[in-house]
Amino acid sequence: MLQPNFFQFSNTTPNSLRAAAALVEKGAKPEYISEKVNNVFHVNRLRYYGYCLHKKMELSKDRRIAYMFLSKEEIKEYKLNSGDSEGLVNYPFKIEGVVMSCYFSEENEKIKISFRSRGDIDVNEFARKYFEGGGHKNAAGGKSLLGIEETKKKFLKALKSEKLIIER
Repeated sequence: MLQPNFFQFSNTTPNSLRAAAALVEKGAKPEYISEKVNNVFHVNRLRYYGYCLHKKMELSKDRRIAYMFLSKEEIKEYKLNSGDSEGLVNYPFKIEGVVMSCYFSEENEKIKISFRSRGDIDVNEFARKYFEGGGHKNAAGGKSLLGIEETKKKFLKALKSEKLIIER
């Protein structure tokens, strides 16, 4: 499931705005679409988000980088549907000063990773270099064949190597 971007990123083009205008002219209701996409979750999905943000989200010492590591057992407990974790990686940006957010989910024999950033942090390059992934500058994905703890160690070491963590 794709997460809508609501024209909030620099890659929004005049053509996408014209297409949206044409849809509204044909009867599309932006308020209805926004409500269904943004404000209607099934109860397990909302509880999962709450659990992740309250119990699993960690912040770097400088509070610039947020990350969450979830085991397959934790994910299974919430009986999520396909796509239910989409968008969760963006929630830490609501914390002032967070410029990079990462979500690690254990799936079968691998860890699936979502990277998001703001400003000049290139998560595409980071994902390619350390986690067999890619995407674009401010949104990328990757994977790890290591376990959760080993992946976490590799991630934290990579952040330090790239000087993304400012130790205080």
